[in-house]
Amino acid sequence: MSDPKQAKLGDGVLRSALPRILAAMPRDWRGTTFRNTELLGRAVFAERLAALVQRKGGSGAQAAGDDDSITTADLTAVGNAEDYLRVSSNISSTLEFAIAEEHGCSVEQVFSFASTSMPVIAVLLTSRTPVRLYHGGAPAPFSDSQQQILKLLGCNFTCYATAAESHSSDTVLTLDTALPSGVDVDGVISPNIL
Repeated sequence: MSDPKQAKLGDGVLRSALPRILAAMPRDWRGTTFRNTELLGRAVFAERLAALVQRKGGSGAQAAGDDDSITTADLTAVGNAEDYLRVSSNISSTLEFAIAEEHGCSVEQVFSFASTSMPVIAVLLTSRTPVRLYHGGAPAPFSDSQQQILKLLGCNFTCYATAAESHSSDTVLTLDTALPSGVDVDGVISPNIL
């Protein structure tokens, strides 16, 4: 398996290539069905996309005779990130790679959702330890009745209307607006992003 850290491009390189990627986006990236062969996973997809951006002048170092245009054929040749589990996964994986690049982490640590509550629910349903959900001055992500329903589904969590605090035995999840600098957390929620 490839090391996802190899997909790093450097400050702003992918962001500057995004308009060219979007302009050349293959038709099947826009739909809910696509070639279902050689599914790469997000790390390998990100590596191939990074190599394409690098080759097409993303860092200013172009191969002789190569221009900086990214074509639909180039993007099709990158391949498909994942199966139908995530609709439009090449688009989602490109977004997640761009966010990972901005925050200096692996694409495998970033997940986008079509919902603002699903990033939190995904953690609540999969955490093996109690979750401390810090929302600071923002409203709690769930009403009292929604919290009760989630607890009936086995979710073990407590909401805190304060800034996040590190905790060694619980899973610490925080809205990005409630994350003070220097606090170690297990997950940060931005709208639609974990």
